[in-house]
Order: sequence, then C-alpha cells, then structure tokens
Amino acid sequence: ECGAGEDTCNKNVENCRNTIGSFVCDCKQGLVKDESGQCVDKDECSLNVHKCNGNSKCINTFGSYKCECSEG
Repeated sequence: ECGAGEDTCNKNVENCRNTIGSFVCDCKQGLVKDESGQCVDKDECSLNVHKCNGNSKCINTFGSYKCECSEG
C-alpha cells in the first residue's frame, strides 16, 4: 500500500509502514500523536529530554531542538 500510494498518511508529518494487507501511519522522528491521533511536535525542551548542557539553553524547533550558548 505504501509504495503504491494507496495510503492516507500525511507525508509532512507521517511515515507509511506496510503491514500484512494494510498499512500504518507512524509519526516522523521528533513528533508524537496527540489525543486526537494527529502527529504534533514533541517539545524536547519542556520534557527535559534534550542533550543541551548547563552552559546552553534548549530551543524547541519543529521535530527537533537546538542548543543555544548562554550569554557570558
């Protein structure tokens, strides 16, 4: 189904995965399903799952994050 374009996955935020006789739409990396089943940004900064060190600030971006050096 995925290769034939028969899926209904949102290509901007989901990856199609074939299953036996069907398919599943998985959220792309850095995204999670919300209560309604939509793929939304995972805020790594507020969830404290980033790898920024104590001398930098975590800045959330869509699907990821970046570490910005602190002033000083």
